[in-house]
Amino acid sequence: MLAASPRAARGVGQKAERQAIYQLRRKGIVPNVRREAAKEILNELKRGPLQEKPWEKAMRERNELERKTYLEEAQRLRTKAAEKEIKQDQRKQQFLLRAAADLERFARTMSKAKSKRQATVEKATTKAPVKSKGADQGLER
Repeated sequence: MLAASPRAARGVGQKAERQAIYQLRRKGIVPNVRREAAKEILNELKRGPLQEKPWEKAMRERNELERKTYLEEAQRLRTKAAEKEIKQDQRKQQFLLRAAADLERFARTMSKAKSKRQATVEKATTKAPVKSKGADQGLER
């Protein structure tokens, strides 16, 4: 894929983290912008269940459209590979079928677009797996 392609087409939902924020986090400092975002999410949760924001809906719809487009293009490639002229050229047919399979795999494994707000909520609501003492020490039972 080209680096100049849109993030949505590559299955990337968020922009890269700003360098200053990354450096603060690396030092163990929670940036004010992150702290304020967490407070905002907590306030929203106190008011009731979180509602999908308009831009999050647009991100989700765009992601679904990208997936659908990749799957449609894969089907077009399979149709092209089944044409009479292409069937005579085995290398070309196999190339088209592999390309179709690659597109389908990419569409299935493409990550779902999430806003930073959605990622923060998801991270806060999922619990870390609890490890037993025996598993940490590598003991067999």
